[in-house]
This record gives sequence, C-alpha cells and structure tokens, in this order.
Amino acid sequence: GDPYAIPADNPWPNGGDARPEIWAYGLRNPWRFSFDRDTGDLYIGDVGQNQYEEIDVQPAGAQGGTNYGWNTREAMHCFRSNSCASDGFADPVAEYSHDDGCSVTGGMVYRGSAGPAGQ
Repeated sequence: GDPYAIPADNPWPNGGDARPEIWAYGLRNPWRFSFDRDTGDLYIGDVGQNQYEEIDVQPAGAQGGTNYGWNTREAMHCFRSNSCASDGFADPVAEYSHDDGCSVTGGMVYRGSAGPAGQ
C-alpha cells in the first residue's frame, strides 16, 4: 500500500481552505498529547507565547476543522491586541498564567483521588 494517504473524512481531503493533511489548527506549540482511554477524546498541552498556557480537547466524535485560536488568542486572551474576535474558536478546557508556571506539558487523563487535589 501507499506509505502516506489522506483519510477521506479529513475536513479538507482535497485541499481548498487548508492542506488535505490538516485536521485541526490554531495550536501554537502542542507539547505532548494523549487520548483519554475512556472516551477517546484527545487532550493537548499547548505551550503559550507570552502569558498563558492551555489545555485543549479534540472530542473523539469531532468532524475536524477545529480552530483553537492561535495567533489571535493565547488561551482565552487576546494576543498582541486589547480586543479580538473569538467567534469560531474552540476554548481551552484549562488555562493558567505565567504567574503559576511557564510551560505546559500534556499527559494522561487521570480520574483518581490520589495526589495533591485528592488528599
């Protein structure tokens, strides 16, 4: 078989608005990601630029074509502007400022109670 193929259900399988390989866009620097073993959702740690880090989710049943907002927004905040349109962007499920940490690394989804929040 061919070593490389574009799935027919990709958002732009024939090109047009984006290259056929693109499934989602608007991520700045996704640094590790994982699939939730229970739901199949994809969790993405996206490293910010100036002030904010974010965690994004691509639901398992998504049709693709999701825009996570970079470089109009950094997490849920306007980037390089005091105001920006947010229509059409998927919001992160979590964000934090560089006051709390300066880089995000994606990891596994955990539903247990052990650890700092469960003690």
